[in-house]
Amino acid sequence: GDGETALIEKILSSDYNIIYNPKAWIYHVISKDRMNIEYFKRRAFNQGISDSFTIIRRNRGISKKEYNKLIERNSPSLFKDLSVLMKFRSYEYLKKYRQITRSYIEGLQYHRGEIEKDNSLLNYVLSDTWL
Repeated sequence: GDGETALIEKILSSDYNIIYNPKAWIYHVISKDRMNIEYFKRRAFNQGISDSFTIIRRNRGISKKEYNKLIERNSPSLFKDLSVLMKFRSYEYLKKYRQITRSYIEGLQYHRGEIEKDNSLLNYVLSDTWL
């Protein structure tokens, strides 16, 4: 789901104050097995599902317009491809970028398709809380 995103949106829409503490530190250890293209593709797919959750919750239903905007924004265009090639001069990088982007879009489309097939899943996503 969109647990962190939903929580942040609830906090921002409430009367709570948010502060910045420059002394706060978080250490995040990333294992070697997460530093490969397959991990990033899985992560992108899952992010697509999460973003689909957010779109549906925010719009209180399926919004084809919002989906199309996300797909358009994340689809590798000729301009993006050329800018990546020019910046990194690497076909391998471009190929991985396209694979990750494609996985993200597949995650969006997968979740949307599941929602369209199963009304109970839509009701679950639209729940105010899952507790």
